[in-house]
Amino acid sequence: MAYSIKEKVALIVERVGFNVMRKTLGATLGIKARGVDDFQEKLAQAIRTDTTITQKIDEYWSGSLNGGQRLIQVYSGIASSDLGKVAQYIEDNVDSASVFMSNYPYPLRDSVLAAQNTHPHLCDFFDLDGLTSNSNNIKCGVFANKAYYTKVDSLSSSDLSDDGLRLRESGAEIFARKRVNSQSYNTIIVDLDRGLLFVSIDLSLLPKSEATIQIATVNRFLSETVQISLGNRTNVFSSISNLYDENEGRVHLVSFLTADGNADTIKLPNVSSTSCVKDDSYHAAGESATRVLSKYRVTKFWYAESGEESTHDIGASVHGTKNMLTTLGPLKEFTTENCTNLKEVMYVTDKVVGNI
Repeated sequence: MAYSIKEKVALIVERVGFNVMRKTLGATLGIKARGVDDFQEKLAQAIRTDTTITQKIDEYWSGSLNGGQRLIQVYSGIASSDLGKVAQYIEDNVDSASVFMSNYPYPLRDSVLAAQNTHPHLCDFFDLDGLTSNSNNIKCGVFANKAYYTKVDSLSSSDLSDDGLRLRESGAEIFARKRVNSQSYNTIIVDLDRGLLFVSIDLSLLPKSEATIQIATVNRFLSETVQISLGNRTNVFSSISNLYDENEGRVHLVSFLTADGNADTIKLPNVSSTSCVKDDSYHAAGESATRVLSKYRVTKFWYAESGEESTHDIGASVHGTKNMLTTLGPLKEFTTENCTNLKEVMYVTDKVVGNI
């Protein structure tokens, strides 16, 4: 069943957030709005005279399903023959008969999704040659699958027994936890030039705590279906200090130990801020006073073009723990922030990999 324009916008907001959508899709459509309802109202007016809007929204969604917040794991040391095997598999085996293809690139309706299994279905293939400055031979497969996450809802009075109603009247808050379905778009990216494989887990709807299940699903697919040996994930911990020191971009968050062993975190109030932690006078004074500021978490943003007169920030969160300072990790994953397409995901990924 096809989605309405209003539903498509709701899906985009759910995936990338309103502020990012306003700066990116809004710039493309020429719509300025203060909130989702305002955007929907102005979109309904604009679509009456602009017949290209539906196509532009569909194109934006197609890109954004490979963006959003994603957990990235990097594998190096895989045999070149195995990397070639993965690249060939994702190019040749798009599952056109899968039920997930019936509505692709949009997700299945909940009633249809509920009847599916959690096996990954290869829905799309991209040849990304020349997408980044560091490689000219990148292949990407997009997989759709059913995933689960735990949702916590406040119960209405109609859901409560007499005892529950009495508890609520006495000031108690009563919640229910349940497992609900979601459709994930995980990706496998093969960089044949650099000999790297990236597993990209879709966290746009799932909490990070559920990522382990998705990682296991993708890894099982690679080992059992494609039949390759993944080996070890790359330790990205060393990128934290280098990303902080790099002049390009702005630091949104940093956690560190001072020379006397105290842990501290400096974080800007919101991600839309254009400031940089390194410009904070208190923090700068601390760095000047001691040569040792061991950093174990960083979130950093860079500017990305969103339209002719608009930019938005895309970022990476590389979050270790203070205990990793003595072991240099291992930290085997990082997350992307605010990315609206695969090109932006790869840009952020290259920033982290290039600073290891």
